[in-house]
Amino acid sequence: LTSRNYRFGLSLGRNERFDTALTVEGSATAIAAKQLAQDLNLDMPITNIVADLASGQISVQDALKSLLSRPLKEE
Repeated sequence: LTSRNYRFGLSLGRNERFDTALTVEGSATAIAAKQLAQDLNLDMPITNIVADLASGQISVQDALKSLLSRPLKEE
């Protein structure tokens, strides 16, 4: 219950600020994965939303709206 990743996720869910001086591996990985997907021209909507959440560019509510508003298609 005290890991940085857990506390980071909890703060995201609570819409609270997180100490950016702490390293959160999951956050850094999500941001790197988003960049790689963009470089390879891959559509990875969940990865993009997680990275945007991790970097504070989108709220949890807006992330849900964005994902749920995508058109249904076979994946």
